[in-house]
Parts: sequence; structure tokens; C-alpha cells
Amino acid sequence: MSLYPLIRGGGLFLVIIGAMIMAGAALPRTRNVLLALGLALASVATAVAAPSLARPLGVPTWQQILALAGSVLFEMILIPTVVRGVRHRGERITILSVLLVVGLHFLPMMVAFGPIMVLLGILTILNASAGLWLTPTMDLSIFWFFDGLLKLACGIIMLVVIPG
Repeated sequence: MSLYPLIRGGGLFLVIIGAMIMAGAALPRTRNVLLALGLALASVATAVAAPSLARPLGVPTWQQILALAGSVLFEMILIPTVVRGVRHRGERITILSVLLVVGLHFLPMMVAFGPIMVLLGILTILNASAGLWLTPTMDLSIFWFFDGLLKLACGIIMLVVIPG
């Protein structure tokens, strides 16, 4: 039994989306297509595999399911709001602002997936913040790549290392 039976499914999702984000850094003209494809692929793969990944770890609590659903709902509401507020400032600011929101939405996911989500949230927020405020002239693809790398690395840890 695990305190976080959803951790492997969350790890699978992060591995897939992280890899697709990293691919988008290498192919910036297809970044959004790769992101959409990654989200679709990660969602389907997780929906199919999550029950068997969670089964050996136990049953998630209603609080964990609510935290996961609430985090996703928070993200779905906040992203369009942020995009409307910053899109006039250009693609770079818009993308980095969205990455910051994604980092924020990881924080309450700790309830569902464990403390590694706080680490992922903080690191992705710092990465996006660096792009927004500290190094505004650095190539966006660098921050995009590191965002994907953080997700991939935490996903691997969640999928392979932590559940042990």
C-alpha cells in the first residue's frame, strides 16, 4: 500500500508530456502541435494504464481525487484568464505565463501525488519566472526545454523510483 496510489499514473502522464515539450524545444515551429499531441497521448495513455498502475498501490482517497480534479479545474480556469490578460505582450510572455500557471497547479496536486509535486511546481514556477523577469532576452526554447525536462524527470521518479 502507498500513501499515493495515483503516483504512477501521474508519472506516466508527466513522462509523455515532458518528452513532447522537449521535442517542441527542438522544433519550435511545431511546439503547439507537439504539446497538443502530447496532451492527447498522455491523457489517453494515463486513462488506459492508470487503473493497473494504481491497483498494487491501493485505492485513492476521495480527497486525492478531489485535489486532482480541483487542480485541473484551477488550471482550466486560470490559463484562459492569464492568456487574455497578457497576449497583447506577445508569444513569449504568453507562453511563459502559461508555464507559470501550470507550475502553480502542481502545488495542490501534492495531495494526490505526494511531495514531489511541490518540488515540480516550485521548479517550473522558477523556470517560467526566470524567463519572464530575469532573462527576458534568452531564447524561449531554453525555458520550454527545461520545463519539459523537469516534467520528464519528475515523471520518471514518480513512475519508477518512488512507488518501489
